[in-house]
Amino acid sequence: SLGERFFKLPVEIQLQIINLISLYDLLNLRQSSRSFRQLTINHENYLVNAYIRTSVPVYALCLFPPPKKIPTLQYVVELTARQKISTSLAYHLAEQIMKAMMGRRQRRAMECGIKERMLRRLRRGMAPLVLTLMHFFETYTMRKLQRLGNGSQDSVSILSPEKNMLIQSDIMSQYSDSMLLPLHQMFHLLLHLFFRRMTPSSLPIVRVLRRWAPSCPPSNSFAKVFVFGGIKQMWRLYRIKGYGRRRRALDKYVKTIDVVRFQWLGRSSTTDITSGTPAKSSTSTNKVTNLGNKPSIKKLAPLDVDDLLNLWTPAAEEHLLSREIVQDLDEVGCCGRFVSLLLTGPEDDDDEEEEEEEGYEDDESDSEDEGEYQESAATYGIMTGDYDESHWEAVLADGMTEDEYPDY
Repeated sequence: SLGERFFKLPVEIQLQIINLISLYDLLNLRQSSRSFRQLTINHENYLVNAYIRTSVPVYALCLFPPPKKIPTLQYVVELTARQKISTSLAYHLAEQIMKAMMGRRQRRAMECGIKERMLRRLRRGMAPLVLTLMHFFETYTMRKLQRLGNGSQDSVSILSPEKNMLIQSDIMSQYSDSMLLPLHQMFHLLLHLFFRRMTPSSLPIVRVLRRWAPSCPPSNSFAKVFVFGGIKQMWRLYRIKGYGRRRRALDKYVKTIDVVRFQWLGRSSTTDITSGTPAKSSTSTNKVTNLGNKPSIKKLAPLDVDDLLNLWTPAAEEHLLSREIVQDLDEVGCCGRFVSLLLTGPEDDDDEEEEEEEGYEDDESDSEDEGEYQESAATYGIMTGDYDESHWEAVLADGMTEDEYPDY
């Protein structure tokens, strides 16, 4: 058979052939037979390093370095899942920016090539910044858990705004001067678009007919999404079509956080829960998990929710001024100026293969099944650590074919 002929080749040639396939195909190859699985296990280090050299950008390796300095296939799958989330969210943001810049008639009258070029520039400019923001919020959450876990059993579960700002400032010190200013602009653009995504229509008759919520979600809800869910949870909410479904998903997520925190506060203290008084821990529930795994909401229950105005902005502005990246905060500019800088970036190569984006349509079509827009259990597991090898294929295949890997 063809497989027997393949395994009669020297091992060096076998590995060179396997290096030509994508990670998606490599995961499928591991499940095809015991021989292929054993081959990839015996030479995992070689295959992983070859994939990193050809498909993983340097900045992604700096943001999420491999544990113990030895990259594994598990590490590559986790990193690819993060890249997929950042690329997908960047594409959704680019589409919303295009809708805000011009009307539907103008978008339809625009040539397809020009529209795709604008979307591609926006997506490729925002995807690395979204991935960096993902690193910031994941690291910020884990640092807060560490700060709470390193204290005594009588330590309070609420950090002061000054301590939270010190944690944020320490994380931002890892970012270069050329990266920090675009990150600051990207955060405000992301927050602005997320607000608009969760804002009901201004037409009263539409709200009545579709039974939409009459008001915007409180800022505390957005802060909970950032602190407890990060960019990954925002991506899950952002890609849901239809305002009603998005709003119900947001309210359900916030309610889950409130219930878990209420239960945790009820077990750990006898103080008044509604008063916001810091709770004293009577058990060692503040155990910090590995930084490589995103803890569940139950493990994040001891965390306090930052005020939305105290997330990112104060620490970033202090860095911008102290490192003399800008002389005045007025130089930061508005979201429109940042978008114009992304659109006036360098020209794309004509020979570069374009990545196809499937499944993105206008928000007006609300007839699809609600389960289509829910994230698969495998993708959720890859970011929380609750996964195994059987889920890897589903993680990468969820809305993404073998030729649709993130390109930067």
